[in-house]
Amino acid sequence: MKLKNILCLSLIFLFALPNYSQNFIFEGIIGKKEAVLGFEYIGNEYSNAQYYLKQDKAIVPLEINELDSQTILFYTLDANNEDTFSTFTLNFGENRLTINGIYKGNDGLKEEAYFTWLDITKINHRYAQHYLTRAYKTEIPFLYVYTSDIQFNKTVKQINAGKYDALQIVKNWPNEIPSIRFINANDKEQKIEAFCDSIGLEQVMAHLDCGLDYSVNLEVQRFDREIVSLLYKVSWNCGGSIKDYYYQGYTFNRKTGEQILLKDLIQLKNEETSNDSLNKAAVKWNEKQIRGMFTSSLKNDGTSLCDYDNYPIFGDKNFYVTANELHLLPTFPAALESCRSSAKSHINLKEIGMIYTPLFKALFLTP
Repeated sequence: MKLKNILCLSLIFLFALPNYSQNFIFEGIIGKKEAVLGFEYIGNEYSNAQYYLKQDKAIVPLEINELDSQTILFYTLDANNEDTFSTFTLNFGENRLTINGIYKGNDGLKEEAYFTWLDITKINHRYAQHYLTRAYKTEIPFLYVYTSDIQFNKTVKQINAGKYDALQIVKNWPNEIPSIRFINANDKEQKIEAFCDSIGLEQVMAHLDCGLDYSVNLEVQRFDREIVSLLYKVSWNCGGSIKDYYYQGYTFNRKTGEQILLKDLIQLKNEETSNDSLNKAAVKWNEKQIRGMFTSSLKNDGTSLCDYDNYPIFGDKNFYVTANELHLLPTFPAALESCRSSAKSHINLKEIGMIYTPLFKALFLTP
């Protein structure tokens, strides 16, 4: 074969190869502060870097430059994107399982920084936007990952919706992470199963609060031909007599296999535009819109621990549905676990009023 043809074939083969991509999520310390560092590697470039200080509960975006194959410079900019505020100069360890170096603050103070990749043997980060840092920010013990060695081989309960229609709650032994299985699942139902399999609770529980014993229960709140709605209840104990709880709802359109979000059911404004001012205004408007459905029940009489008046509690848009009701799950600090249930924030589906969307009408109001 002529050299020219060999070169052409080589170039074709080279450009036919898919770009390598990887999400990196590390946990560690900056000085004495616990932190999480996340960034992406797509093609030949690093991007989408950010870090989170657990103490401050804030996610900080980072600029990123690759100095050489083992060294990366991260830095923050001022409000005008002109001056550098702080820098990280970090070096990868063996097999890129660690990344360590020096953090230099805006005041010139230098601190050592050490990071280790979380559970690097099991987690394949399928979802963008670094949900781990979001989990730390909101103290929610949920991380969307796919753990390749999970085997769901223990049937806990079966819910029947007809003679030939059933849903099983299953767990992988011995990790006890719950998921669901349809009987004779079609491709849409397999999509829902895969989503539930991707909820890797055990990956973050050890890094929240004290990291002691926890349990996870999955309840099927609605199961019919149109909708599957699930409620996860996570409890953990830090050694005292009182447990802490977190509730997370997931609802799916059974005919499409897609997750149903709150914005699919009621009219909400877009909180993820390119304009920060519009986003902040949308968050406030949406909170008011959701609260408007529960005007009578969300009253702070001065005796309750739950400060419904001044605390933004519906930012996560966390909910589940039953046969007749929509249940919103408020977000409160860890110390107020009793405020996280839907005891005061549920409404009959027929009473939602005129703020519903066409999808809501098709699923819940059509005879």
